[in-house]
Amino acid sequence: MIDTAPSQPSSPEYATICETVVSEAASTVDASPVEIPPLYHAIDPDALEALFDGREDTAGRVEFTYLGRRVDVRSTGAVTVSPNGDDRGEPDGRAHEWHRDSPICPSLVEAVTAETGAEPTSMDPLYDAVDPEALERVLNPPPPGKEGASAVEFRYCECDVSVTATGTIYVDSVTETPSV
Repeated sequence: MIDTAPSQPSSPEYATICETVVSEAASTVDASPVEIPPLYHAIDPDALEALFDGREDTAGRVEFTYLGRRVDVRSTGAVTVSPNGDDRGEPDGRAHEWHRDSPICPSLVEAVTAETGAEPTSMDPLYDAVDPEALERVLNPPPPGKEGASAVEFRYCECDVSVTATGTIYVDSVTETPSV
């Protein structure tokens, strides 16, 4: 049995991200892709495809559980499926809470503003880093019986941002300040 299954980055000659996730996950449980539960039991497939679509040059990833395995999808299209239970710990950066009953994106912009001191109107559009609508759909609470995403990470306005499904946004500035 294969414990970790990395894939090739997506391109026209490869399958979609969702097809790759299903294929790689099936291989870790010695099953055919048609023998396992649909991916939509774990995550919104359309949102997963759209999250980093056209942003392959942006450093980003989404992590979720599928078939009891941790699935890591990179913005480059690379997919890794590994046994669940590898605790990655908390991301670096200052933690900011967002309320599950409010949209993620305004809270995310506020958190980055608090970290950088930039005015929201002077910041690059969030859409340059990640599809905001897909981000909302990926991290919103899943319906009963579905697993859902655990975290989405990406770079935005010179910050590494990690948004967790538990309601925390971590922001870590990637610019170094010279020591005096």
